Amino acid sequence: MPAADLSPVELEVPEDLELYEKLKALRDEMAEERGCPPYVIFQNRTLLEMALEKPRSYAELLEIWGVGEKKAEEYGRTFLEVIENHM
Repeated sequence: MPAADLSPVELEVPEDLELYEKLKALRDEMAEERGCPPYVIFQNRTLLEMALEKPRSYAELLEIWGVGEKKAEEYGRTFLEVIENHM
């Protein structure tokens, strides 16, 4: 099922939901520090896809919906670290 069709409660594996919550908390914290809405960092759909796909490299991160070169450069390493530490 595409990430666009999911809501966080529909994640089938508890670990995916836990990772989604960690990514969301990180995103929210970064947004607060920068004084911008959280969706400017990454939309929920992007975080859902990260939780499902668990990218482990910059190249894999770029395959996630909503992640382009600029966002990958600015936020990628931090989000990849959360994913790596979760696994």
